[in-house]
Amino acid sequence: MRFGTYEQAEQDAELDPSCLPTLSPDTDIDPNIVPSLYTAVPISVADGGGARANMLLRRQAFDSNGVVYANLRLESRHVSPHLRPYLPLLSNVLGSVGAGELDYRQQSLAVERCCGGVSVSLSRTPPFFGDATQIHEGLLLQTYGLAGPGHFERGLELLRDIVCAPRLDDVPRLRTLIGSIAQRKSGSLTRRGHSIALSDACAPINAFNAGSNENAGLPQVCEFACTCACACACVV
Repeated sequence: MRFGTYEQAEQDAELDPSCLPTLSPDTDIDPNIVPSLYTAVPISVADGGGARANMLLRRQAFDSNGVVYANLRLESRHVSPHLRPYLPLLSNVLGSVGAGELDYRQQSLAVERCCGGVSVSLSRTPPFFGDATQIHEGLLLQTYGLAGPGHFERGLELLRDIVCAPRLDDVPRLRTLIGSIAQRKSGSLTRRGHSIALSDACAPINAFNAGSNENAGLPQVCEFACTCACACACVV
């Protein structure tokens, strides 16, 4: 009883704002902070056909622990309409099928050594003022950290190969991945059934909801199940 009375008194007591931590512009913020400057470094990137494109990379020096976390977003708005349905499948297998001269086992070891892991996902940004033409879509590549001498350059090479030279001709590996992804997405109906149903119900509201549901909702669960069934039928 005494403890309950004490707790009630503590809750009813008026708070003293002077005990809260505050920053004073006069004593806590250095007025002589030097702004961090950056330089635009031009780089040249070649595609598979030999064409080259010039890009600007922002280089900025700042204190850090020596680890670089990379977030690379590749715009996909201009992908042909007949290829767009395959973007979710592509985002699910990139980074797991091997790339360039490396098979998926060698790539996994190289990525773990240089980047600590790479994830690929579909990224969609909602439009301002409901303008459907301003929906930004793309593939988002994220690394868990590039550190150590030579790892930064090697990590960028791995990311380049993952995007530009995935080994999609490794049919057995693709079949295994599709089966695993289909099973995982089917299991999500149990774990995220309410969320998936809500996404499906909101799809008719606008173009952004419809696209998000198409790429990550119930249609994708059904699509991967059908793809897995077709892959198994081809084996038989």
